[in-house]
Amino acid sequence: MLGQFSLGLAISSPIYMLTNLQLQPIFVTDKTYSYSFNDYLKMRGLSTITALLIIFILAISSGYKDYTLVTIFIISIVKAIDSISDLIYGLFIKNFKMKFMSISLILKGALSIILISLGLLYSKNIILIVSMLLISSLIVLVIYDIPRIKYFEELSKNKNKKNYFSLIKLGVPMGIGMLLISLNTNIPKYFIEKYLGIETLGYFSAISYIMVAGSMVINAIGQSTSPRLSEFCVNKNYIDFKKLINKLLFFGFLIGFIGLITVMIFGRDILEIMYNNEYKKYYFLFILLMVNGLVGYLASLFGFAMTSARIFNSQPVLFGIVILITTSFCFFLVNRWDIYGIAVSMIIGTSVQLLGSSLIIYSVLRKLKKNVQTN
Repeated sequence: MLGQFSLGLAISSPIYMLTNLQLQPIFVTDKTYSYSFNDYLKMRGLSTITALLIIFILAISSGYKDYTLVTIFIISIVKAIDSISDLIYGLFIKNFKMKFMSISLILKGALSIILISLGLLYSKNIILIVSMLLISSLIVLVIYDIPRIKYFEELSKNKNKKNYFSLIKLGVPMGIGMLLISLNTNIPKYFIEKYLGIETLGYFSAISYIMVAGSMVINAIGQSTSPRLSEFCVNKNYIDFKKLINKLLFFGFLIGFIGLITVMIFGRDILEIMYNNEYKKYYFLFILLMVNGLVGYLASLFGFAMTSARIFNSQPVLFGIVILITTSFCFFLVNRWDIYGIAVSMIIGTSVQLLGSSLIIYSVLRKLKKNVQTN
């Protein structure tokens, strides 16, 4: 059952990352209102239909049948519903109504837990379980998310009439960038599965999942500050733009550093409590992954700053370089240092991402400073 669910996510997630075109951050940082919210919503609808068609064709042509095929279809529909909610969250973020997004996520999480628990009590059927997930997402979208759009009616009006092709041109680099990020995250897992075995991959994946808590905090901070960063950039406000970035980096480093120190002191106990005694032998791996997490938190915050400054075309180039470096080091180090070589490769790749994104933001700051000095 878990394998079929993981397969459904593995097939649908990368496709949605590409076709979603990162319209949410593009909308949030669009301070000139080049397009109305309705324009973005229509584009998201078209991209979602495209994603569904691609997934359906891919799943059928790959030979999946029966329960597996139906599971993939249902998960792809869940992702479609969530992609609409994602854009509506952008509306909340742009208007600094994070409360609406928080309530929506809490409702969705609570409802999905209740319905899935009921489904598991009734049957272990995977189709029933993913159907419960679909129902919970659909209920929150229809009952809570969509009705909240009326509070922001001014954003549904057309202000600067442009064609959708230019919006696609804006989104494609971001979509490719997100696809590359997804690939970069999974490349180490491919090497572990091939060279070290599925059991080792299980240990690695379980320990890596602990980093998700920090990533969620970083994403929340990045999303909530993106509108303000974008406003500072549009208004050529060099001082406030720089101050806010420095604050973000400080909090990102603080979160990562506290996490690293905690792991170094209590890492073995954490692994034993969360999993079992077998995981304690991967204590050093836990430390390396936390180091990668710290570097990754800073790189992610620079990524939010790049998007806020509407630097889209440079991102897929940067992530392409990161993938190339990560893959190369994984290839050379996996046979030398086993799973620890994979972790080191991740740190190197993430460090390159941090360096590249910081250089891009440095160039933005130079332009803003030059503009201030000129005026």
